[in-house]
Amino acid sequence: MDQAVAIHKPHKLSPPCMIALDFPWRDRRGVAMRDCLQIELLEYGTSERHGEFHHEHPNPPLDRLFYFREGGAQVVSAAGEELRLEPGNVYLLPAGFSFSITYGPSYLSWYHLHLRNQSHLTLFNQSHCILVQSLPAYAAALFEGVPGQFPVAQLLCALAMLILNWEEDMVLSLEWHRSIPAGLRNAVDRVMRDPLFTISVDELAVTAQISRATLVRQFRHYYGTSPRQFVLAECMRRACHMLLATKDPAEAIADRLGFPHSSYFYRVFRKKMGVSPQTFRAIYRETS
Repeated sequence: MDQAVAIHKPHKLSPPCMIALDFPWRDRRGVAMRDCLQIELLEYGTSERHGEFHHEHPNPPLDRLFYFREGGAQVVSAAGEELRLEPGNVYLLPAGFSFSITYGPSYLSWYHLHLRNQSHLTLFNQSHCILVQSLPAYAAALFEGVPGQFPVAQLLCALAMLILNWEEDMVLSLEWHRSIPAGLRNAVDRVMRDPLFTISVDELAVTAQISRATLVRQFRHYYGTSPRQFVLAECMRRACHMLLATKDPAEAIADRLGFPHSSYFYRVFRKKMGVSPQTFRAIYRETS
């Protein structure tokens, strides 16, 4: 531990690069469907670690993709489930999946992404698990090269092909979203487009064009939570993104998200995320 050294070579993309692909699939009745897969690459790079390193990632606001060339790491989920990240596989840790990771001596490529469908819903937010895939030969050459020597567009295409190989998971997720009543989808889309703490249940019921009682019942059935808790969760997700992507002070973020007082935002953030906004930002600056 005393001799541990980490060498990071990040490539931050400003603005982020995005690719949008039509995604053909068939539902359980065999009907042909189409959707759009949006991959937004925020940053990528390599890390070389000589020794043991441990990091906590509470409710991360972005998708992380790892490929270990040498060595590996041990991941523990918030539920206590453990998984060893081994060389030769690609691992996707979805946004919102809280985890801790302990690196041994290793050499890896990493990618920070936003993966969404055409409704801007996070594709894997219902899986709550790590997705694993053996790396195909065509992509191994790309991932095992030196990050930066390939055009970003080529890298995005390689990422797209890898992610499309998780077709079953995405189909289930997309199919699940399509099973949601149209009114509820409209209410959810409104929250996710611009999450504000001040959005009321009555406002969402008007957006959904259903009664307040029906809205509450549908939220609990499809999302397992109340409308207010859903709004609060999306506010926290947006707050995490803003802390990571901007230099705005926490007070400005609290005001942007409609919190009545910054002190209340601090209390809610600490309760939901386990750390203060400043500590959360410091964690990601330290590990990126």
